[in-house]
Amino acid sequence: MDDGYDEFIMITADPHVLSTRLERTTGFLHALEIKGKTCKTHVVADDVTSDALRDLLYNELRFGVRTLIFVANCFLLPRVYLALKDYRNLMPDTIGLIGFDNTEWTNFSSPTVTTIVQPAYDEGYQAASILIDSLKGENEQIPNQILKCSVNWNESTKQHK
Repeated sequence: MDDGYDEFIMITADPHVLSTRLERTTGFLHALEIKGKTCKTHVVADDVTSDALRDLLYNELRFGVRTLIFVANCFLLPRVYLALKDYRNLMPDTIGLIGFDNTEWTNFSSPTVTTIVQPAYDEGYQAASILIDSLKGENEQIPNQILKCSVNWNESTKQHK
């Protein structure tokens, strides 16, 4: 929002299927709400094709309006990226794209794609620590923890300042 996007589109699989999906979508909407912004949300089927996403986005994008597309699911990000192939020359100034993980290809695409990177190793380590703590009956570990993600700023969004 602070980098100049005027409109926001969220593409997600059904957020009520997994708690992580719900956390991501709710968090994005809450961040927009704090800044007095809204977004168009599209809940798509898990098996949605890039062509269907292209058609959906073609009807949503308004040229001359800076739009950020947030993809809440890592498996949808490559499909949305493919759907935007005819619009990549508009990134990052007119269209922005941000999603989760996928660093195995997002750093090598053109343009490179901005991603929120989850601390997978730390998540596993903390889960194991909590489990071991529970099995030992020590109850020293907090069972619910929030771990910090990082953002891999790339060419598909305006550079965050």
